[in-house]
Amino acid sequence: NGNLSTGGNFGTFTPQWVTIHPNGNYLYTSTTNEIKRFTIDSTNGNLTGAVNYDSGNLYRELVIHPNGKFFYASLSATNQVR
Repeated sequence: NGNLSTGGNFGTFTPQWVTIHPNGNYLYTSTTNEIKRFTIDSTNGNLTGAVNYDSGNLYRELVIHPNGKFFYASLSATNQVR
């Protein structure tokens, strides 16, 4: 029906950027100091199973190559892309 609803509570985690893997199974999000990956439930869209990735960097934008094999993250403090 197009209505939006909350997909979960992030607690003290405050996402600044969100991107979804091309296979539709994972949502990646960044804060100023970490990247997390959530599994997307294909039946209801809920996010589960947060996995923490690299922390301690000032991450901003996240991009996944359309083939799903490459992941890029910009670091605002160092003007780098990883």
